[in-house]
Amino acid sequence: MNRKELARELAIKTDTSIADANRTIEAFIDIISSALKKDDKVALVGFGTFEVRKRAARTGRNPRTGAPLEIKASKQPTFKAGVALKTAINAQPRRRITYAVRKGAAWAKERASLCGTENSNQCASPK
Repeated sequence: MNRKELARELAIKTDTSIADANRTIEAFIDIISSALKKDDKVALVGFGTFEVRKRAARTGRNPRTGAPLEIKASKQPTFKAGVALKTAINAQPRRRITYAVRKGAAWAKERASLCGTENSNQCASPK
């Protein structure tokens, strides 16, 4: 999704014009950028956190010649996704709770012995 598509989607979701959506996106970017310039962290609970990480100066190598070169220290903007965003992206179906977990191990053993197997999960489910 590019900026134009984002503005269109934002305009539809908020029932505003595309021009208003573009101004909102521009304001959001400006606010995040100015906070990061001041070394502030911007945390949007559930969505994620924008922050600045400092990289130390180091010696690198020119890949063509192999000559060493000095790489200056720098600040890198980073984004760490929050739990709600990760969950939304990785939406997995809820796992089925087995009878052994729900009722206890003793009940699972008894149920397995009644149906003649070693594993109670192989038995037909009770009605």
